[in-house]
Amino acid sequence: MKMWYRHEGRSKASKLALEILEYVNEHLRGFEWRPRITSIGIRADCGDIYDFEVELEFSPGAFVVVRYGDCDDTERGGICTDSDAIGQAIFAVFEDFRNRGISALSAMLYDARHEALKTLSTWSGGATHAELVKPRLLRDEWCGRQEYLSDLEFRVLDNKLGPSELNIVADHPSLLNAKLKTHRELMDLRFARKTELARQGADGSIDQIAINAIAQRCDIADGIRWVANRTVEARHPDLYLYVRDGHIGCEGYDAQNSNFHWNGSSLTLWNCTLPEIAISQLAGQPITRLIEHPILSSDMIITEASSIEIGDQQAIQVNFDQPKRLFCKVSGRSW
Repeated sequence: MKMWYRHEGRSKASKLALEILEYVNEHLRGFEWRPRITSIGIRADCGDIYDFEVELEFSPGAFVVVRYGDCDDTERGGICTDSDAIGQAIFAVFEDFRNRGISALSAMLYDARHEALKTLSTWSGGATHAELVKPRLLRDEWCGRQEYLSDLEFRVLDNKLGPSELNIVADHPSLLNAKLKTHRELMDLRFARKTELARQGADGSIDQIAINAIAQRCDIADGIRWVANRTVEARHPDLYLYVRDGHIGCEGYDAQNSNFHWNGSSLTLWNCTLPEIAISQLAGQPITRLIEHPILSSDMIITEASSIEIGDQQAIQVNFDQPKRLFCKVSGRSW
């Protein structure tokens, strides 16, 4: 979803976002209070079909988001423009505000925030596994909901152990506790991992095979910085470097020999066979005893080996232990 934020200014808004902004502002003139549009999100699903998300600040620090899914004119009673459609969805919320009163909406927000903070405070004595950033009310007009959902934004650690956003939506504040608990194990893991890495002066760890693969393409430090700081993971035809909970691993195949494929600490040699007695003797041996390759090194020790057969293809599959180095994402240094 492409987002426009109020602080970016009108010059950064798309033509459609500006149409929505101007349409809503024009029709707000008749209201005794003026909520501000703080952001507009637009996602094009296909052709002229869009999904919208408009966030309103109805009083300082109090937010409501209206979501609307596009459809054809007949289902909307002849509405023919996107700005009309999302505008009417927002005005339905405005009328509801006027009928219920601002205090009723504030009470809903208070309940959601209260439940979230109570839950977070019980985790490791309040350690910052997650931080509540913004509590919002959600009106999903497309689903025909007449009530508001609790939509809470948290700051958590992502796969690279950096700050990221997590949104949790619940039908009622009382359900937030259970929803948060589904994320707790991962939050705890990443928090503990980041803490342990920090004790060693590191930002993350990396498989030796990933270091070897990077070395075939560029300077190792440059490659580590590229992977560790990139916001979007990128795949190449024969190599995929990924980050999982602060650890860099990789998978790929040899562009010159597609029978050679690896993934993390597993290696498959397609169209390759060995006598069973030879395979049984591989455990405990350096992987370079089985095959020589630039991404493999003698410090990778086979733990398990077996013959496999898929269709009419035979292969040897091995699992191996390998060194895991620490790294600094600023300098790219590994040790």
